[in-house]
Parts: sequence; structure tokens; C-alpha cells
Amino acid sequence: MPEIIQSLVPWLGPPWSLPAASIVIVVSAAFLALGAGWTVDASVEVAERLGISPRLVGLTLVAMGTSAPEFAVSITAAVEEGSTMAISNVVGSNIFNLGFILGGVAIVSPLATDGRAVWRDGTVLLMSAVAVWLLFGIDLGVDRSNGALLLLGLGGYLALLLRDARSERHEPKVREDSGSAFAVAGRFLVGIVFVVVSAELLVEAASSIAHSLGVSEWVIGITIVAAGTSLPEFTTSLVAVVRGQHELSLGNIIGSDIFNVLGVLGLTALLRPVPIGPEASGSILALAGMVCLTLIFMRTGWRISRIEGSALIVFGILRWVLDFTG
Repeated sequence: MPEIIQSLVPWLGPPWSLPAASIVIVVSAAFLALGAGWTVDASVEVAERLGISPRLVGLTLVAMGTSAPEFAVSITAAVEEGSTMAISNVVGSNIFNLGFILGGVAIVSPLATDGRAVWRDGTVLLMSAVAVWLLFGIDLGVDRSNGALLLLGLGGYLALLLRDARSERHEPKVREDSGSAFAVAGRFLVGIVFVVVSAELLVEAASSIAHSLGVSEWVIGITIVAAGTSLPEFTTSLVAVVRGQHELSLGNIIGSDIFNVLGVLGLTALLRPVPIGPEASGSILALAGMVCLTLIFMRTGWRISRIEGSALIVFGILRWVLDFTG
């Protein structure tokens, strides 16, 4: 992909100067959000046509749509042997989702939870974080067999959701201004193209910054790239909670984190084994701790309050500070 871009417009190709790379990151993040937004809108519309509940929409179609940037960045990094960026993007995005996004959304409006969100979805979220920690401690990486196991775990979770969805179905509906099914599919495909190309440029720009400043690609991936690829989750969850769709908002965040580990990391490892360096230990432990804290907040009073949301944001800020100074 970078060779194609550079052959078409030579000055777009790396290596970039620090100012140019910074501009590319900002512009790429904006197009990531735009493309993922189209992808999500089309996914939600398909769900409405099928009569799927908001909870299931958030956990599956919307989560997969908003995880498209993480998928594109990690796959691209793995194919181009940027394995550090592949794992740091997944871990960093999950920390960003639970800290800044979930915390920020809860500050705007406390998020209601229930037993199914905690015990079914929360348990799978915790197991995914524990899986990353175990893979780091045992194998110092994710090989192809581990990747296959992660994908099998995702398949099992989707099967569980489909089983539970039978009791959550509602009357299908078609928006009057939505157009044909082909139009919806077209918006979805265009969104995916935007996401993939923007993610490619983002990876290249982040690598340029890492090299020019002497900062490791792990730190860049777990902070700047993670924040950029999490913009779709932030936008979708914020709009959903403002409109009173708490189930959709919470489901999107939890579902995205689950897809990032089981789906994105699993498929990335199948393409190319992903090593996990020692610099990842603190962030992996932070992710496991943040998941536990999130589940506690979800269970206390069956909602995530504004105070608890503020605590999640503080946790996320502290993690970023430690990543940059560590």
C-alpha cells in the first residue's frame, strides 16, 4: 500500500519530517473517523432491517465497525513486520476505550448496566484481557496457534450472543430515506476503504515520529495511534448516550474491546506471529486492572456514575504519563 500511494503522489510517501508526519496523523485520524462513521451507520441500518436489539447492535455490528481502524492498523503493521505497533495498538486502544471514552461518556450521562452486561459481556472482556497477560507471561508473544484460539473464543462469544438474541428481537423496520440494500452496502464498502487507507498512512506517520524523536514504536502505538483509531468508538458512543441509547453506547465500547483482542489480535497473529516485548508489561497489567475496575463500577448500583467515569479517565491519563516517561 505505501508503494502505491507513493507512486501516485510521491510527496505523500514516507519518510516524513516531524511536522509533516504530525499533519498526516491528524488528517488520517479524521478520515478514519469519517470512514468508520459511514461503516457504522450502514451496519446499524442493516441491524434495524433485521430487527436486532440495540444491545446486540452495539456488541456486534457497531463494535466490528468501530474496530475497523484497529483491524486495519494492526494487520498493516503485521504484514509490514511492524509487530510492535500491532500489539501496542490493540492494548492501547482498549485502555483508551475504557478510560477516556467510557469515562467521558459516563460523565456526560451515567450509564445504566444490568446482569447480562456484567456477567456475560464483562466476563468475556475480562477473559480477553487475562488472555493477553497470559500470552505475554508464557510465550512473550502471540503465535499462530494462539491466534487461532483467540478467534475460536470470538466465535464462541458470537454464538452465545446469537442464542441470547432470540429473546431480544423486535419488529424490523426500514428507514424511508435509506434507499436500497445495495445503497447501504455501498456506504459500508466506501467506509471500509476510507478506514484502510487512512490507517495505512497513520501507521507510517507514527513510525516516522517514533524514529525522529527517538521514542519507541510501542509508546507511539499505545498512545497516539490508539487514540486515533479509537475516535469512531468515541463518536458513536457519545452520540448514542446523548440520544438515550445507553445499551448501544456501552455495548459498542465493550464489544470493541472484545473484538480488538479476540478478533484483531487473533487474525493478526494468524498472518504473522506477534512478539510482545518487555516494555509491554506495564500496559498489559494496566489493561487487566482497568477491566476489573470497569466491572466493579458496572456492578455497583448497576450503573457507571459520573464520579466513576472521572476515575476511569484519571486512570487512563496516568497510564499515558507512565508510557511516555517510562
